[in-house]
Amino acid sequence: MCVEISHRSTATDHEYHSADELVAMFKKLDAISEEMLPWQETKARKEHSDLFGEGIRPGEYYFKRRTGHGFHDEVKLSQASMDRFLYALFAGNARLQRIAEFLQEKRLDEMREALSKVPNPLNRTNTTR
Repeated sequence: MCVEISHRSTATDHEYHSADELVAMFKKLDAISEEMLPWQETKARKEHSDLFGEGIRPGEYYFKRRTGHGFHDEVKLSQASMDRFLYALFAGNARLQRIAEFLQEKRLDEMREALSKVPNPLNRTNTTR
């Protein structure tokens, strides 16, 4: 997953996280979310309203997550709403942050293990000579 939050979609009175902090918190949220239904950052092609009524204009980035198998089974959050949601979820919640960090590391370990089993074609010796 590549998350690049380089600009805010809407002006807010109070931003809880810098762009870098928002990326880090977003990765923690993704770690505690279902692996098969991850959060994704998407660029809007049309006007949307997010779960909390925040407007998302064409060209702005927002977050979405599938909640089922239907076309409209998804949650959308503007960057401002995601910032607020992550603050509400993780602020002062060291236990949840530790759980998220543990799950992040576990997934990385699983990925490293899987990649270590993939044969490297550059390491093959030529036995046909």
